[in-house]
Amino acid sequence: MPTHEELLTANQVAEILKCHVTQVYKMIKKGQLPKMVKFGQRMSRMRRSQLNECLRKTSQDVELRITQQSEAA
Repeated sequence: MPTHEELLTANQVAEILKCHVTQVYKMIKKGQLPKMVKFGQRMSRMRRSQLNECLRKTSQDVELRITQQSEAA
């Protein structure tokens, strides 16, 4: 049975991240967020699983930096 992955609009991503939708597009352009999946010229979506994975990795990176800074102090 195929699973249906949740796809999010840029506005939904912005709501999750508590930022403006413009910031979402800037973060995508910088490689800080996964790219949107395009469905034609005017419709794009981000896979929730990719967003969750990106946020998980970012969280781990921040924790590592904090640990390294506290060990260096």
